[in-house]
Amino acid sequence: MYILIVAVVLLLALLAVKFSNRYGIPSFLLFIILGISFNFFGKDFNNYRFVDEFSSVALLIIMFYGGFGTNLKMAKSVTTQGVIMASAGVVLTSVLTGAFCYFILKISFVESMLLGSVVGSTDFASVSSILRSKNLNLKYSTASMLEIESGSNDPTAYTMTMIFLSILMGSKTSVFKLILLQVGIGLLIGFLMAKLTEKLIFKIDFSQDGLFTVLIISCALLTFAISKNLGGNAFLSVYVLGIMIGNLEYYRKKEVVFFFDGFSGIMQIGLFFLLGLLADPKSIVKAVPVAFLVMVFITIIARPLASILLLKPFGYKKNQLIVISAAGFRGAAAIAFAIMVINSNAKLSVDLFHIIFVICLLLSLIHISEPTRPY
Repeated sequence: MYILIVAVVLLLALLAVKFSNRYGIPSFLLFIILGISFNFFGKDFNNYRFVDEFSSVALLIIMFYGGFGTNLKMAKSVTTQGVIMASAGVVLTSVLTGAFCYFILKISFVESMLLGSVVGSTDFASVSSILRSKNLNLKYSTASMLEIESGSNDPTAYTMTMIFLSILMGSKTSVFKLILLQVGIGLLIGFLMAKLTEKLIFKIDFSQDGLFTVLIISCALLTFAISKNLGGNAFLSVYVLGIMIGNLEYYRKKEVVFFFDGFSGIMQIGLFFLLGLLADPKSIVKAVPVAFLVMVFITIIARPLASILLLKPFGYKKNQLIVISAAGFRGAAAIAFAIMVINSNAKLSVDLFHIIFVICLLLSLIHISEPTRPY
């Protein structure tokens, strides 16, 4: 029965991908809706622990391949802007959103900042999907900047989430030390493992098809595990690993690209489906009022303000800032981080998971109808 369900879900997901490419609807939205629909045909699924573990592996693969596919030479002119938006942009958006939740929605301060942190990053899969499916002719390397930002901003959101979650749970570790550990160890392990992987790539002869890909997967998993166990930002580590070995030239590189194109797609399908399956339709309805207000604030104030303040000094034009402000898709990472918070057993006064879930859905529905403009 389980094999039958998996087969049906994958086939339906393939149809969803074709539908997404044709009509410009984010594929993750369709996968989530598919998962929600399964709630009406059986018992409620509430295994947060399993989904948390699966989402960690899925995000590992997605972030690694996001870094692997980033062409630093092509994006050289906008790398600085992309990194600034992926770091300071996430911090500013998160803090503004947290302030709104605290002062307007009257949620406790730490929970407000936690909510803002969880939903602070944009989704690489959704941004890339929209750029491709709508054939946007973005000038001045705007598309490259957006892909760099969305592909590298999840580690910042994860670090902020861990900081405020630690505060909420009464951790005695200082915020400065936590940031230092998360970012410092994350970058260091990513860099060292990339150098080790580079040596293995050029030292070992992989004559059999498929074995080279096994090496890359193993190194990505090892990088994540080492960083995680040392207290670093494991997602940042695998992203750095992906960027460094993805920008090398070597034999069988295309083999890795072909494999991860399919594998990351399957992981996304599984992740979004499970997230939809985990969501409770009744709780979704209850979360709509708060989620709607937060979504409106992010779309109209937080994201545009962060974009203007950080990119205006680089001479970005009005039309560019409009497009960048509108590219505020939230997706798998935000919902996965919310699940991590739930699994921490932290005492929350709000239904964080379903609020974040609905925010992601609403943002996707809004962006579906966005016009195509040659910016």
